[in-house]
Amino acid sequence: MSLVDRLLFRDVVFAMDWEDPATQARALDVRTDDVVLAITAGGCNVLDLALAEPAKLYCLDGNAAQSHLLELKIAAARTLDHDTFFDIFAARAPSRIRDVYGRIRAQLSPSARAFWDRNLGVVAGNLYHAGRIGLYLRLVRTLLRAFRLSPHTLAELVDAPDLAAQRRWFDTHLRGKLYHPIARRFLRSRLLNVLSGMHPAQLAKVEAEGGFDVQTLERLERVLTELPVRDNYFVAMAATGAFRGDRVPQYLKAESFDRLRDMLPRIEVVTGWLDEFLDGLPPRSLDKLYLLDIFDWMTPAQIEASMTKVARVAAAGAVCLYRAVPVRLDPPASVLRYFDWDRELSNELLRGERSTIHGSLYVLRHEVN
Repeated sequence: MSLVDRLLFRDVVFAMDWEDPATQARALDVRTDDVVLAITAGGCNVLDLALAEPAKLYCLDGNAAQSHLLELKIAAARTLDHDTFFDIFAARAPSRIRDVYGRIRAQLSPSARAFWDRNLGVVAGNLYHAGRIGLYLRLVRTLLRAFRLSPHTLAELVDAPDLAAQRRWFDTHLRGKLYHPIARRFLRSRLLNVLSGMHPAQLAKVEAEGGFDVQTLERLERVLTELPVRDNYFVAMAATGAFRGDRVPQYLKAESFDRLRDMLPRIEVVTGWLDEFLDGLPPRSLDKLYLLDIFDWMTPAQIEASMTKVARVAAAGAVCLYRAVPVRLDPPASVLRYFDWDRELSNELLRGERSTIHGSLYVLRHEVN
């Protein structure tokens, strides 16, 4: 691992996932006999995947802090009642974790225990304001206030009842401001983008396509004018710094809690890197692979090597889903000997994404030989 990677993949970078779980549900269609590999990140989407009741769910991340965050959520779900769990991880009353941490702590691995003994204030003070992306979004909200978008005005957006109301809000309050030179410079800033958790190699790919500002503005306008925002907790978190009521990831909802608890024994939290983990698995052992945007910071040769390893462990008919921040990060031609790239479904799912982070999405099905 390079020095850049060691600096970037430390502490909690992502307190929540910024990939739409509705997309992963449709793309992967997890079944009860599936063995699933998922990149951990903030832990939201892997816990949503657990609700699909797979036979086994490996949660992998090269950043130990992200593994520790998932461990904390798992231990809390196992130990607490739903109201307390919701108060902490929906950040309704996050300081409650100080009262119950002793019970949670006993369920943690030694490394996770040591981490949270030092860093419990990150959760108690509001997990979603912490980490690099939390700081970045606080800066975004500062910029919005500078553009005279008050919290009340932003709340009108996230509570808009329909698309017509959203479009009126967008045209009235945001369209002219989005393309202001200050906003463009903010979005193009290399320092701020790296601060948000973007890897320099990832950013270089986006810059080669014309810049993060161009892509982000296009995606933001699509999300705010073409897709309902009332149930879009990504928009609510970015614009207001909080979830709205019970509009939260599925794993946090009361109706999911008992099922989530039942699935916890099927989750294995692994800290490590993709290639090394795949090397330790037998051939044809994974049915579904949820790989986030892991290929964004790899070279073409590394992407090809990793995808070849994915093909080795993919069972017949297995599905692999990955995203990319760049508009194009197509699978190498050599890998398409093993996978069928479902372009139609990939494009359909991308158009419906409620988050604005990614510019492309790929659904690959392992061909039955």
